[in-house]
Amino acid sequence: MRISYFQKMFPLRSELYIYARYEDQWLYTVLKKKVLNRAIHLGRNMSIYNRLMRIKEMRWDLGSILPSEIRSSLCEPEIQWFNKYNKNLATYMRSIGEKGLDLTQDVTPPKSLYIEVRCMENYGELELEEGDIIVLQKNTTHYLPMSHCQHLIRQGILKHVD
Repeated sequence: MRISYFQKMFPLRSELYIYARYEDQWLYTVLKKKVLNRAIHLGRNMSIYNRLMRIKEMRWDLGSILPSEIRSSLCEPEIQWFNKYNKNLATYMRSIGEKGLDLTQDVTPPKSLYIEVRCMENYGELELEEGDIIVLQKNTTHYLPMSHCQHLIRQGILKHVD
């Protein structure tokens, strides 16, 4: 059996591949193992990336506070990533304009400024910008400004009536 240059340089690795007959076969085995390891790491990285993108979508859909059933299914690094993303997004939204701009509120352009909504559960009082106080009780219908309803619609408290 011929000992290759690689076996002389890396004796610990060569013990794993000592049964190879030719240098190019040994090299092929090492390359095949490296390609397999890279594919495994890329797959793992893609699954982590996909989870983070789903968490990012939840931030835009559900708001800055995750429901407890979703939060309990996240690991600590994912919760930390969500908190950092939330903080960066809030800082950016505050920097736009004089008073800031809530980018999460109007995901789609409104057809009108007021919409008709039905309350799906008892929520309590909702104070509008004008100072009006509206009591949101289950199965009541209201005609409210879209800017006040968007987050409540996403949370499932209100439902847009077409």
